[in-house]
Amino acid sequence: MGNIFWITAQSDSGKSSLAFAAQKKFPNIIVIDGDEARETICRGLGLSPEGRRENNLRIARLAGLLAKQGHPVVVSVIAPYESVRDEIDGICQPFWIYLKRDLPERENYPYESPKEPDLIIYNKEGKLEEAVERFILFLGKTPYYDERQVPAGGNA
Repeated sequence: MGNIFWITAQSDSGKSSLAFAAQKKFPNIIVIDGDEARETICRGLGLSPEGRRENNLRIARLAGLLAKQGHPVVVSVIAPYESVRDEIDGICQPFWIYLKRDLPERENYPYESPKEPDLIIYNKEGKLEEAVERFILFLGKTPYYDERQVPAGGNA
């Protein structure tokens, strides 16, 4: 069974960039990107609290299905509400990766910071290279991956 790594953060924090950078290091990772999901499996849901909730739950179900088939999955979706993250935990039990970046609160994009993520990555001033390195090290330590799959120089 594959693991699920859910990158949560405010809008424009670098979630997608982080996910696709990880996929370059581990090509077998399947990335479910929030923008792509909104154009496909979540089309028409809107940005209301209920629309955001349904968007997240659909993605969680898909991620869970892929993981059950043995695929490692990285989800780069905001997941703005703690209550919805609790529901997601009940569906697919992801590792929660909080990509923290100091950005101003946006009125149409509410976000509740996670209380106990599995990993916090600070993306200071958009310096993604450091965030990618930290995420790659975390991926290399998870039960799905063994030492032979960690990229060169990826020792922790």
